Amino acid sequence: MQVAHLPVEILRQPVPLSITESWQKHNTLDEVIEIEFTVRQAAPEAISEINHDDFISCVRRRGQFVLTSSYDGTVRVQIVGETAPIFTLTLDEQPKVVEWIKIGTSEAEDSMFITGGFGQVARLWVWNVAKASVECVAACRGHKETILSLSSSTTIAGCNVNLFASSSFDSTIKVWSASPEETDLSEETGGISHKRKSENKIPVRIPRLTLAGHRNMVSRVCWLADVASTPKLISCSWDQSIRLWDVGVGAGDQVVAPKCGEARCIMVGSPLHDLSASPNGILVAASDNKVRRYDLRAKDALAQIGFQGHNSWLTAVAWAPHRPDQFITGSVDKVVKLWDARRVSAPLYDLMGHRDMITSVDWAPPHDNKHYILSASADGTAKIYHYPT
Repeated sequence: MQVAHLPVEILRQPVPLSITESWQKHNTLDEVIEIEFTVRQAAPEAISEINHDDFISCVRRRGQFVLTSSYDGTVRVQIVGETAPIFTLTLDEQPKVVEWIKIGTSEAEDSMFITGGFGQVARLWVWNVAKASVECVAACRGHKETILSLSSSTTIAGCNVNLFASSSFDSTIKVWSASPEETDLSEETGGISHKRKSENKIPVRIPRLTLAGHRNMVSRVCWLADVASTPKLISCSWDQSIRLWDVGVGAGDQVVAPKCGEARCIMVGSPLHDLSASPNGILVAASDNKVRRYDLRAKDALAQIGFQGHNSWLTAVAWAPHRPDQFITGSVDKVVKLWDARRVSAPLYDLMGHRDMITSVDWAPPHDNKHYILSASADGTAKIYHYPT
């Protein structure tokens, strides 16, 4: 072992001050710097694919079930992550849109969904899991052009109103009963239930309410819960407007009030293809490749414009159900983008793989602590991505 011998002069020098003592001696104050950051997350990973023989027009999820519609004339239900459909429903017309009404909590409880499309009729279907049967219980007639979107009031948490809304190329929005029983024909038809032999005696249902005000096709309508817990409808159109509608329905009321109508109109300045509503704001997808975010609680409802990353029309948008600051968009440019609402300059991730325009996007709620992003395309596929969170 070697021993170092230091000069006596060095050993007699004072011990250096600590950092704290040095700050105190020189009257140096702490300066606190706040840094905001976002933890980087793993990229979404494609885990499965749903295939149709033609253009897939819509994809919707409820629980672990995925509902798709295609121009090949079929509607399919499939479980997230599985390759084979539970069933395929063949229609006499090309379906444009689908929407879930409810999912049974057990095999003894029926599930319900709606289809609509080029036949101008919204059809209400009951899926009996125990019997492995699907039956059309109502043909909802009233639109004069293609049905472009459907929305169920059951998408509002805690809302017991059993209604659904439809929007159409005919520039109108209609509100219908979503009950499988025939309960909404008495006033219009004198209590007579109309049935068409050509539809195997499927009851024909009429709308409870028609909302007119848009001057071009209504590309999207959805239910919106306001602070008073009174459901409203919000819609967007190719007439470049967003409209808020008071339909006069209470949280536990099945009756639509006669004095209903437009409560607010916001002009955007570009044709609109889709919207997504949540307590975090209204997102709209426009033809100018931009996403706009509105806060309807503000008097002027100024738009937060940004999120410019697509190279063509935006066709679809959807808020994340589990992250109030994230959403996805789809475009004619074949790409799905994942965004953070606090970061307008660039998306978090680009989800590639589709060979044609994106027609619809949605999120699957957590199943086994996993989250999923869904996208449908004109290439005949719907992709399911696992999103680690």
